[in-house]
Amino acid sequence: MADRSEDWFNQSRRDLDSARAQRDAGFHEWACFIAQQSSEKALKAVFQRFGGEVRGHSLVELFNALQERVEIPGQLRRSAVHLDRHFILSRYPSGWYSGSPCDYFAEEDADGAICHSQKIVRFCHGVLAGPEAEDRPADSVPAEAITPAADTTWFPGSRRPEYAFRFYRQPPSGYVRASDKVLLADLARSDIQPGLGEEEFNSAIRSLLAAIPIANVILISEDDMTLTREDAQSYLKRVAGGEFSED
Repeated sequence: MADRSEDWFNQSRRDLDSARAQRDAGFHEWACFIAQQSSEKALKAVFQRFGGEVRGHSLVELFNALQERVEIPGQLRRSAVHLDRHFILSRYPSGWYSGSPCDYFAEEDADGAICHSQKIVRFCHGVLAGPEAEDRPADSVPAEAITPAADTTWFPGSRRPEYAFRFYRQPPSGYVRASDKVLLADLARSDIQPGLGEEEFNSAIRSLLAAIPIANVILISEDDMTLTREDAQSYLKRVAGGEFSED
């Protein structure tokens, strides 16, 4: 059987671009579905590279089949579960008690789905590239699909991500302020399990922060929850410029 992994992966990239366009145009439910499709095609590209062909749409099942050949990080399995939820519910009114899918999906849902899909597409690109990945041209895949591994870690957009607990406990309805949208995006990307109390939720947030390498330097006190990407980049610039000292 001819290796058509490149064809599958090219369409996966295009689907991911389409998901972003659908999100930006306000078609949030469709962005979620296309994000799932992007991941499905990226995984099927990997099967093609290994000389096989697989059927089905479940990302979870595709990962289960792939684990015989490749080690699958737990974070990607959680992303697969998140995206598989969108395969039916984002398209068919019969998946809901009333209303249409468009009534149930918001921008933060689309943001979360795209983020999860990017992780899976990035992983698949690494498998397809193999040990020669460093020798391949940087423009062979979009920048968002080849961001260094350190950037795949959850990173809050807000300075106080624990404030998202009120949305974790009760999703918002009606108008949402811009600052709250950032919190909602942090929550959507965090994949924190449901049903936690506030103390457990804050502990989960701190565990996510601790998983960020630079957080081990910046998070000094138990009460400090102010790390953001901007903070880290500013810190790294100071270190690179020789402005850092231990005094």
